[in-house]
Amino acid sequence: MLHNLVLYAGLKCEAVPLRKRELIGGIKAKLRVEVWQTVGGVKKRLAETWWATKVPKGHETLAHFIGAYLKEEARQLSAQADKLNSPITAEKSVGEIVDIREATKQASTELLRRDYPQFFRAYDNHLSADEQRKAYIADLTGNMGRGPALDGPIWEDPGFMGRLATALEKPGWKVSAVEWEIAGGWIPRGYYQMRPEELTRELNTRTGMNLSAEAWRKRIAALQLPNIFTAGRKEHVPPPSL
Repeated sequence: MLHNLVLYAGLKCEAVPLRKRELIGGIKAKLRVEVWQTVGGVKKRLAETWWATKVPKGHETLAHFIGAYLKEEARQLSAQADKLNSPITAEKSVGEIVDIREATKQASTELLRRDYPQFFRAYDNHLSADEQRKAYIADLTGNMGRGPALDGPIWEDPGFMGRLATALEKPGWKVSAVEWEIAGGWIPRGYYQMRPEELTRELNTRTGMNLSAEAWRKRIAALQLPNIFTAGRKEHVPPPSL
């Protein structure tokens, strides 16, 4: 959940002339390039500054080298993201395959919907971005007991005040820390591939609780989170990753 988020659309490498060498990090730099985050091609935020004594071999300029480096870095990050989003499947029954990653996403979304009901109501009804922001602030204030600093006009908005009043009728987080531990760790902590006895030990250790395997099974079933053993025969399980 994000508030006051700025999205940048690209990067721009710009060489900055130096009148003389500068001692930076133990080297006498002759070249300097600034990497800016841009919106619509316009520089908005300085992201990085590069210094060098000479242009790397095989490149016309330092800016050209940095551009190639950042492009390759973006390619690797994209490949890593694709790997992290690849399905984790298990056979639930003959001919029926369950996607554990997709089920985990759905469970986490349902928990968010419980914690931020007014935001998701505004989102589902396709209200404006400003109305969704107000709904989110109302939920956040109700959950935490306080919200971000707000300007005067929003307090005069009857729609916002109504949402805030609704949020304050039942203040506090609607989802327990235990539920978030289960859903949030289902794939990152490898819960989805643990047998009941191992999962019980791990969850009791993580939460400080002392529940039986059956008690944990019921909590997990309520979140509709499939396990490769409870779902059925293991089909394809990549290494657990964050």
